[in-house]
Amino acid sequence: MKTLTKCILVLTLCITGVASANTLSSFYVIPFANHIPRGTDVEASDVAIANYQAVPVHVNLTLISYGLHNTSNNVFPINGATVPAYGSVLITDVLKDYQGEFASVGASLGAILASSDDGRAFAITSRSYLKHADGSTVGYTVPATSDFLKAATTTASGPITTIIPGVRNNGQYRTQIGFVIANAEGVPTLVTLALRDAAGLVLGTTQFFVSAGLFAEDEIPSTLIADKTFDIASVEVRIQGGGAVVAYAKVIDKTTQDASLILADTPTSTSNQFGKKSPFEVLMDRNRF
Repeated sequence: MKTLTKCILVLTLCITGVASANTLSSFYVIPFANHIPRGTDVEASDVAIANYQAVPVHVNLTLISYGLHNTSNNVFPINGATVPAYGSVLITDVLKDYQGEFASVGASLGAILASSDDGRAFAITSRSYLKHADGSTVGYTVPATSDFLKAATTTASGPITTIIPGVRNNGQYRTQIGFVIANAEGVPTLVTLALRDAAGLVLGTTQFFVSAGLFAEDEIPSTLIADKTFDIASVEVRIQGGGAVVAYAKVIDKTTQDASLILADTPTSTSNQFGKKSPFEVLMDRNRF
């Protein structure tokens, strides 16, 4: 199991899946994007933005680079776009020109934050894919979300829980579990992952302690929660303390490497819960360029 320090344990998850029906927002998190050369092929991510209003909207994009970082490092602006009235923009291979933590190997990966300049709402989605030398691609949708599992720092209501359904680990499929976390709060965050089998029994758990002021994007195999095989299971994600989490699973065919993304089913819209900005929005505000 990938461990961080005793005081600062973080796993950044690449949450995958079918997006729940969110209302249009002025702020989103895309939990996973990449640009990774693979010989003559490349793993890449495209971002598509649509504007449904009668005036243009400018959308800023910011990358949370893969791994555990403090809030003053490894948050990078990447190319955004101005979307015309009622128009659309496609940003292909959005991280191609990004030179950051993995610049030495020509690669970049992490989560993307997207926000409008003036608070106008917009629609956004993304796709991760493998592009072959002949130009053909195979990939999957990585939906953006404006719903976050947000710890209730102002109440004593206990852990807030969300579920990632459809997890599989057998001879045909494997699963990666991921999350993006932003803790701009003044208290730490405790993230607990529990893997439950088809009968609801807990196969294993793991916990991550995230100190105040930290953020991360990461993913781990389900076998690091419990080294078990199963045809169907779910992951229960619980958070306490400060911060906000976007969680997902990536179910991958072992033969074809075809993948599907499963976003955690957030119980309620929490982007504006408690009458203040989410920690993700606070993080982006602090690192505008």
